[in-house]
Amino acid sequence: MNIFAVAALTECIQKTYGPCAFVRTVRVRQVFKDRVLWEGNVGIFHVEQFGETLECYAWCKDDLIGFHTPVIMLNTLAIDSPAAAVRSYVLSLCYELAA
Repeated sequence: MNIFAVAALTECIQKTYGPCAFVRTVRVRQVFKDRVLWEGNVGIFHVEQFGETLECYAWCKDDLIGFHTPVIMLNTLAIDSPAAAVRSYVLSLCYELAA
């Protein structure tokens, strides 16, 4: 994840959730039945809310027409890692396609 993507994601997270700090980037690969469904870098951020520090996972998805749309997910019981955030995102795309 380059510095421009980190800056753009930081700005989006701050507008949505408040003050945040970039922690690091991890590479995530989501595979199902030997097929790669999603592969890319996920940024890990710390978000300050109500005196608590929450973990947040974010990346930019590329649209077909060249736009970069941010995907931001807060750490929850179900989403406790960058890989879980990507899994949740891929599952939501599957539900959209099936609808």
